Amino acid sequence: MHKHKNELVVKLIRAYQKNKGIIGIGHCKFYPTCSNYALETYKKFNFFYASILVGIRLLRCNAFAKRRYYPVKLTKKEKQIKNYLNSLKDYLNDDFIDYLQSFNDIDITPEDLYLAIYDYYYLPTNVHFNINYPTNMVYTNRFIVTDKPINIVNKPKNLRPFEEYLKIVDELYALNLIKTRPKETSLDTTYDYLIPIDSISINQHLELLDINEGFVLINNFNEEINYKDFKVINFTTNKLKDFKELIKDETKLIILTNNINIFEYLEYLTYSINIYDDIKDINYFYDLNKRKANS
Repeated sequence: MHKHKNELVVKLIRAYQKNKGIIGIGHCKFYPTCSNYALETYKKFNFFYASILVGIRLLRCNAFAKRRYYPVKLTKKEKQIKNYLNSLKDYLNDDFIDYLQSFNDIDITPEDLYLAIYDYYYLPTNVHFNINYPTNMVYTNRFIVTDKPINIVNKPKNLRPFEEYLKIVDELYALNLIKTRPKETSLDTTYDYLIPIDSISINQHLELLDINEGFVLINNFNEEINYKDFKVINFTTNKLKDFKELIKDETKLIILTNNINIFEYLEYLTYSINIYDDIKDINYFYDLNKRKANS
């Protein structure tokens, strides 16, 4: 068993904590409590320096002190790690480090961790944490259909190369800042969710959906649409406030748009369709299929 620097002092503090209810000691003004502060301090520092820190803490914890958070000082190594993590966060300019460390609290296989990192890189930020929206999604190379909340699948801005993210993961693993090292694994093809527009028309697709009321937004599609008794409107301003005004007195509406961010409109939609002329425009799906073909 690993022994702390001041094992005897640590044992005495634990004995005090176990019996302080019997002794009748009052509550501390600070968090963590003085005994927990002392426990951690003696574990981290040499006896002389730890005693000085604990002595100062005990003097400050008096009847005139205000309640506040009073943490144990960081060791030199902890400061280096904190500075390193902060520099990584500034360098990446995203929440990847926090996302990665969130997996320390769960058991995750190396293969699943790789998939999680891959999804982080290729999926939009607000999908990372399983946010579900009350609408189905459609994307395509002229047509991708999916019930999954994938949404706009272009890469987020300011991303470094994917390989650089994996290199950073290896560095964090080497420093014991994450528990699992990712292992590359095969990624399932997404052809179940790809429907070329030549194989099925928008009108046919809407018929299959059998939507009888609500709002259907179709992005980047300029051909004629006839579906039941739905009113078809071209929405050109691409402003959310104008969109809200547009649908205010309607119950059955197909809205045609161009080059908008569908995410902004999802909560108001029954269904959304995004059209792409080239599968390469859809980075996530394109890369998945390319990897599958090469495996």
